[in-house]
Amino acid sequence: MAEGQVVERDILLPVPADEVWAAITDDDQLAAWFGAEARLELRPGGRATFRWPDGTTRNATVEVVEAERLLILRWFPFADDAHGGRRQQPVTTLSFRLEATSHGTRLRVAESATAQEAFSDDHLLARNARPDAWHNSGDLRASAV
Repeated sequence: MAEGQVVERDILLPVPADEVWAAITDDDQLAAWFGAEARLELRPGGRATFRWPDGTTRNATVEVVEAERLLILRWFPFADDAHGGRRQQPVTTLSFRLEATSHGTRLRVAESATAQEAFSDDHLLARNARPDAWHNSGDLRASAV
């Protein structure tokens, strides 16, 4: 991925921004969407930890928190597997931007890497995250655009 390129996904949710914010910052709701156990220290400098069913763990640093507007995470440059192994991963920035619309909230999920980073499709959480999980959990009903 060249510098300046970003993978983005817009999700329209027919609920107010406070409900969408809760869904991306509450550990259980975030876990349902990512398909991984999630722990989030919701403060700049806090840690985000995701553990997938195969035992892979990936950590990030919380860079920006603007309640009901913006959450930005920066992934660590490695992932740990269930057997204590560590593999290099691209350092990417993952942002969640919320915008009120006449029909609810638009959530824009974007992931970007520096020009020096290798960036393969299986690492693109912005592309691979599960908005359909919100279809089946609680009152949030998503449609990807």
